Amino acid sequence: MLKNYELSKPTHYAAPAPDRPIRKEPTMHNEEPMTQERREAFWRTFGWSPDLPETERIEIETRWTDPKIEEAEALGF
Repeated sequence: MLKNYELSKPTHYAAPAPDRPIRKEPTMHNEEPMTQERREAFWRTFGWSPDLPETERIEIETRWTDPKIEEAEALGF
């Protein structure tokens, strides 16, 4: 007897058409690595800049860690 999770497994895989390359959709698991430019661009939406007083800058940087930035981007922020 099949369990519920086994019913959702595909039973066969279709090969991609030869003229269509496989393209991975961006997800939290295959995103490009977080770059400093991407990180700073996100922080800027919350008022971050290198010229901010250190306490304000560090507050934004510690609130928005890489995993939190990726999650927010995945949710459309």
